[in-house]
Amino acid sequence: MTEPKSSETNSDPALFWKKIWQESHLWEKVVFGFFILAFLGATFQLLNYQKSTVDQRPAPGGVYREGIVGQPRFLNPLYSPANDPDQDIVELVFSGLMKYDGSGNIVPDLAQAYQISEDGKVYHFTLRDNLFWHDNQPLTTDDIAFTVRTIQNPDYKSPLRAGWLGVEIDKISDREIKFILDSPYASFLETATTKIIPRHVWKETPALTFPLAVSSTLSFIGSGPYRFESLDLDNQKKVQALNLEFFSQYYRADRPYISQFVFRFYEDEDALIRGAQRGEIDGFSLTAPELQPDQDDFIAHRLSMPRYFSIFFNPENSRLLAVNAIREALQSSLDQEKLIEQAAPYQGHLITSPILPDFYGFEPPTNGHSYDPEKAGAILDDLGYHLDPDTGYRHQQPAVESDVFTSDLKVGSQNSEVRALQECLAKFPDLYPESEVTGYYGNKTKAAVIRFQEAYAEEILDPWGFSQGTGIVSRTTRVKLNEVCFPKEQQVEELEITLTTIDQPHLIRLAEAIQQQWQDIGIKTNIRYLPSAELENEAVAPRDYEVLLLGQVLGAIPDPLPFWHSSRKREPGVNLALYENDQADKLLEQARATIDPEERQRLLEQFQEILLDDAPAIFLYRLDYLHFVSPSVQGYDLEKITLPHKRFSTIADWYLNTQPDWGR
Repeated sequence: MTEPKSSETNSDPALFWKKIWQESHLWEKVVFGFFILAFLGATFQLLNYQKSTVDQRPAPGGVYREGIVGQPRFLNPLYSPANDPDQDIVELVFSGLMKYDGSGNIVPDLAQAYQISEDGKVYHFTLRDNLFWHDNQPLTTDDIAFTVRTIQNPDYKSPLRAGWLGVEIDKISDREIKFILDSPYASFLETATTKIIPRHVWKETPALTFPLAVSSTLSFIGSGPYRFESLDLDNQKKVQALNLEFFSQYYRADRPYISQFVFRFYEDEDALIRGAQRGEIDGFSLTAPELQPDQDDFIAHRLSMPRYFSIFFNPENSRLLAVNAIREALQSSLDQEKLIEQAAPYQGHLITSPILPDFYGFEPPTNGHSYDPEKAGAILDDLGYHLDPDTGYRHQQPAVESDVFTSDLKVGSQNSEVRALQECLAKFPDLYPESEVTGYYGNKTKAAVIRFQEAYAEEILDPWGFSQGTGIVSRTTRVKLNEVCFPKEQQVEELEITLTTIDQPHLIRLAEAIQQQWQDIGIKTNIRYLPSAELENEAVAPRDYEVLLLGQVLGAIPDPLPFWHSSRKREPGVNLALYENDQADKLLEQARATIDPEERQRLLEQFQEILLDDAPAIFLYRLDYLHFVSPSVQGYDLEKITLPHKRFSTIADWYLNTQPDWGR
């Protein structure tokens, strides 16, 4: 019997397949290789097919980089409204009782639920379970009460203070808290979006250093979806980047998908654009729409926002603007669509009312602005302002004033004309050194009249053949007295106004377009440009302007009362047109106190009609907010925002990575 071969080959698969390969013919190797390649190809196709037919779901991971202009300053929710970069960062790091969803609605955030009393004065909030700060300390109503009381304290000088004045705090338990208002306020839920700060971190910080205490990043602790990780500084100690990481104990069961969020800071918008072109960032926004980048590299998300621009008339600084017909002519002469084309071609939406019916779903006005330059010209013609073909501007010849001296005056006369005569002669000490103004024509007055007559003998005495004055105020003497003492202004009065605005590119373009359209119908228009800070201090606060071009922003719940109620005509109010109408005031007050949205809408629509009839302003257009984001970012479901930093309202839903959803 032959001795069996070693079992080593059988027990080692690698040696087995090596022996098979060595003993195979060439044609067998070719066939074998073909089948191997076919198998791998089929497997690859099968995997691709499964990937295309199986639903994909968001997967954790990835880094998102947002580019912004400016530098962080406070990183504190109580002061962040003063600086745009701070607001952007605070939006991700901190949370409020309420927040905005992707449609601009106000929904619970830290709050699990809320109740509003029937009289609209009491708001009762219940917090979610298991809320934590980024340092893993529990978040309770003590933190809510501490935040609000700090805002209310004038020593801390928070720009949020006005929204919390007159609000009483009643802590019920660690999870329940009430706010009692001194009067109903339908927009209080929006006030409740205020970001909360941790009491245990800030309670020992004095008011004087409170705004800057967060320069130590140990104080930069919030409860939002992302928490502080690190700062990148350049050689000049400027912040180049601020790095955030997701907060694993964020209250949402599904953590934010994007693991890291990075803010990169740029000097200006040109530098921001260059950074985008170099691939340094995945998202950014611009205030200058003409700088739009290549659309192939970014998706332009167009977000509706209640930000609009208007022309406000100040009737106290211009007698022309106190005339309703003049304001109507100024309005009818403006082509809003052309203004949008020239100043904001990518973002502008024509409006005719300050309650923004298209944004809030209200009924549009029946008496809105219509472009009719012929009507504007006819109005001005009727008012006596006619077009001068030499200057191209309209002017009005003033009415001829009546003479002051109309009757003969002599010794013994006593009336208002004598007083006017004495006042006139007193202007010339060499003629009337006594300068007495008594209203009685005595010898001193007679002597002064004689001197006056002899001083102008050619015009007064010569026509009568007299060589000496008579001291009697008759026809030729009256003519000269009227001419010398009360000259009539015969100058032509031009129709001229001055428009004041901020020296920003968008508003400069808009102001120049308005100037051209007004001058096209003969209204001479000057433009006064001021930096933003100077505009507030030198023009807006003292109401030192004739016509003001400026933007305003409403909230998620429309409340135009601050802009149009007569009680807000003076600083710190923002009734920039100094508008006053008792009926409009009542409607604004009722709308602010009304919780029912439908009733509030009805009241505001009534207010809208009254305001537009009075024409205290011209409403031009509303601007969308453009957020440029890389196509790699998915889950971006956002339609409306109230402020630019609210573009991060749905950040927890954004994702960069996907994975097959085998469970479906």
